Amino acid sequence: MGVFFNPSNRLMKQDVQSKIYIDKSLLIKELNALINTNDNFLCVSRPRRFGKSMASNMLAAYYSKGCDSKDIFSKLKISKEENWQENLNAFNVIQMDLNGFYHSIKNPDDLIPEMTKAIVSEMKAEIYDAGLDENDTLPSAIMKAYNKTGETFILIFDEYDVLVREKAKPSIFESYLDFLSSLFKNNNIKAAISLAYLTGILPIVRSPRPYAPALVVQSKMNEFDEYSMTNARSLAPFAGFTEEEVRSQWILSIKNSTDYAKVMELVNDSKNLLQHTLDSDTDYVAQSLTNAHMRSTNPLTYNNEASFQSAIGLAYFYATAQYTIIKELPTGKGYADVAFIPFVPNLPAIIIELKNNKSAQSALKQIKERKYDDALSNYRGNMLFVGINYDENTKKHECIIEKI
Repeated sequence: MGVFFNPSNRLMKQDVQSKIYIDKSLLIKELNALINTNDNFLCVSRPRRFGKSMASNMLAAYYSKGCDSKDIFSKLKISKEENWQENLNAFNVIQMDLNGFYHSIKNPDDLIPEMTKAIVSEMKAEIYDAGLDENDTLPSAIMKAYNKTGETFILIFDEYDVLVREKAKPSIFESYLDFLSSLFKNNNIKAAISLAYLTGILPIVRSPRPYAPALVVQSKMNEFDEYSMTNARSLAPFAGFTEEEVRSQWILSIKNSTDYAKVMELVNDSKNLLQHTLDSDTDYVAQSLTNAHMRSTNPLTYNNEASFQSAIGLAYFYATAQYTIIKELPTGKGYADVAFIPFVPNLPAIIIELKNNKSAQSALKQIKERKYDDALSNYRGNMLFVGINYDENTKKHECIIEKI
């Protein structure tokens, strides 16, 4: 187990133990299908903060022979796939963060020699009988190890385009070009590489640009299939967040909130009130509105009709997911206190009339006599007429519901 050769799964463990972790392990299913095929060289280009490095750490943890990651991945989505363990910790993996390595060395001119030395020294320590020495290039070291063991490699290079972004001088580019060519445009070594997975910020440039000669470095990538922001194909769900992932994280953040229990209590109260109204459960509706009226007003405004209307609106706020709610709807011979007009199928329209110190029956009678349903004359569904009365002294509510 090394840092660059057959790395551990420590970084993956840190990721899955984080407060927010999105399971992207089905990326492994896509890559497993490409191993040892003519499509096994991939380059994923995305802006920063799209999870490229996390994906690289996940792939290293899954494929690397330097660790045992069964316990980690057995809890992730990939474990639901048939034969998910077939390639688990089964390959020699070389993982390199080119951006981090480039900025960690003293002399940028030594990028390729230092990187080669770091990788080959770890290979030599683990595959001690393959005849590796300090004069080996990375391709020659890979070939020696492959010829000795018959085991193939997976290469994972994160931020391969760092030299382009850092505008490194031409001599560094030349050595980097040779490095890329020796690995990825070399038929002698191709049989030893089962998969190459590169990430970067910049898309691949297929030919040099006269005004930006440094970008010729990317023309060495023509062996790769690019999965870019605009053409992500089957890898689209595995970079950044999908709509469903954003929604699930939003719900999770609410559930983790200290106010969640109280919020959900209000949501469920409102949801239940609507359902019991649709079921014509007048006792339940009356008691719920008694509670809502007390909760939403103060003693000075309790008997104000506008305050009662507002209390009704708050009590039925869940209904806004299925209804357009209109207060003081002009219709017939006056104004209906509250009207619920459905915008989803198979729900009845609802007209509510409010009274105080009278009776629920008188409220229902007023809906009919003043023809409050005239405004919905073109509505072809069922209707509910709901009469509600409350007593100023007892603060109790009564309700009557009639299906039309």
